[in-house]
Amino acid sequence: QPDAAVPITKLLGRRMKQLEIIAADRASGARTMTGYPTGVEKLDEKLGGVQPGIATIVAARPGMGKSSLGLSIADGSSAAGFGVHLFSIEDTEESYADRTISRMSRVPAESMRNADLNVEQCRDIARTMHTTAGRRWLVDGRSGVTAAEIVRSVRRHKRANQTVVVIVDYIQLVKRATWMQRASTHEVLTDAIMTFADAAKHDRIAYVVMSQLNREIEKRTDKRPQLADLRESGSLEERSKCVIGVYRGSVYGSPQKGIDFDPSWKSRQHAPSEYDFEREVQLCVIKNSNGRTGTVWADWHG
Repeated sequence: QPDAAVPITKLLGRRMKQLEIIAADRASGARTMTGYPTGVEKLDEKLGGVQPGIATIVAARPGMGKSSLGLSIADGSSAAGFGVHLFSIEDTEESYADRTISRMSRVPAESMRNADLNVEQCRDIARTMHTTAGRRWLVDGRSGVTAAEIVRSVRRHKRANQTVVVIVDYIQLVKRATWMQRASTHEVLTDAIMTFADAAKHDRIAYVVMSQLNREIEKRTDKRPQLADLRESGSLEERSKCVIGVYRGSVYGSPQKGIDFDPSWKSRQHAPSEYDFEREVQLCVIKNSNGRTGTVWADWHG
């Protein structure tokens, strides 16, 4: 690679020009944050959106909703006019389509799979199809792709799609490169996150990478994701600049004091009702190199 060293004054000048453009966009209402929308207003307030140039990890146990958050980011960013490239390594194309339609139309996915739709639901789906028309939102449903192949695909489509957000769902399913056939899982994950982090920095793209958490978390009383839960997953903890843990307490039973509510918390002083508890999710910002950490409560529409 050519030498990229620049004087600090030039570097700061570049950044000031970027901030001036962002400020002008905000003043005109074209853009309200430095990053790209997550689809969750309170999370955007805390993060400023998913940030370009870094890898953000979304970590959770299976079934907690990390894929749903990825879908929310894709929906929110593409609706705002930004280009999104999503790699759905786990879901089939049909399953991903069902989830997307269900999220946007509120028609249950099982109703679509069973072809059991009433007239109003058909209208809701039709409105959803109209809403997504013209969006720059690419979906790659291939399985067995390596991290390098993902980056190459992003770069191949970047100009036409104007891609600024890449979502990988999820990193444990990324195929190991041929030269890493004898490597440990730890080494494979390290190579994958380093590849994504380097691509994010080089291409000025926001990479959002989903990650499964292991069963050890189930042995704790407090099962909310912690940064330490990533320490066995390669260099995910070190190379990511932002980590969001997804947690739904209703999966484990009734609301727990100090976990799901607490008298000392301004916004969550009392235990939620059973109805409300089943319809909420905690998005725990457990690492944020560019700002605040803390928990955001969001609505969950399972």
